[in-house]
Amino acid sequence: MRTVGTVLKEARVNLGWSIDKISRDTKIKEKFLIALEESRWASLPNFSVASGFVRSYAQTVGVEPNVTLALLRRDFPESPKEFEKQEISLSGRPIWTPRATLITAISLSLLIIFGYLIRQYLLFVAPPPLEVQITPSETQLLISGKTAPTATLEVNRHPVLLEKDGTFRFEIDKSDLGEKIEIKATSRSGKSKTIEKPVD
Repeated sequence: MRTVGTVLKEARVNLGWSIDKISRDTKIKEKFLIALEESRWASLPNFSVASGFVRSYAQTVGVEPNVTLALLRRDFPESPKEFEKQEISLSGRPIWTPRATLITAISLSLLIIFGYLIRQYLLFVAPPPLEVQITPSETQLLISGKTAPTATLEVNRHPVLLEKDGTFRFEIDKSDLGEKIEIKATSRSGKSKTIEKPVD
């Protein structure tokens, strides 16, 4: 799976530039640039700082910043979510709960919790949904469709930027294609769904 570090490093190497040159041009310390390329997120201050580094690096090596930021959002580990405690106030007179009612209430609560956790796990490990429509013209193909907003999309290994709702549009010259076109969506967990279409 191509990471944001892989994309940036490939662009730098293709230009024949060293990490030192990128550091001098962007004013970013070499250790942070290396950490980006190697996806060592623990070596970076936080997501906001990493986003600034990625944007500056991408602009320097001529890569679309929005594409690299989309890859960063997928690759960067999520920070723990803080849950607010909710206070439940009970009004009215105290109600005596028999043992059977208490056991039933606990069982239902556990069932709901386990059901929610199982659903979230299945959503996490499942490949993202992918809908694709291809509209040909004389020289190009217009590829549009929709996938999960948190997924990353590649068309013939080229990253494609998603809208906030997961929709996408991408034009590609027929001359750049072989016998088929491959559209691949990858989830945060690394699961992917691929649609292949022959090129007429």
